[in-house]
Amino acid sequence: MKKIDWKSIWEDFDTWMINHHPGRMTPSLVKQQCKIQRLINAQVREIVQKKI
Repeated sequence: MKKIDWKSIWEDFDTWMINHHPGRMTPSLVKQQCKIQRLINAQVREIVQKKI
């Protein structure tokens, strides 16, 4: 199984977010984004732990 490089995926995702929302990343949007990212991270961790 190929090792997934989560760090670069998240960095790409962050870059994409910034590039697609220039000047529109209001604090509430950033907060919402962080919440979504934490949810995804938690789900990813669960999946990864089940595989190990």
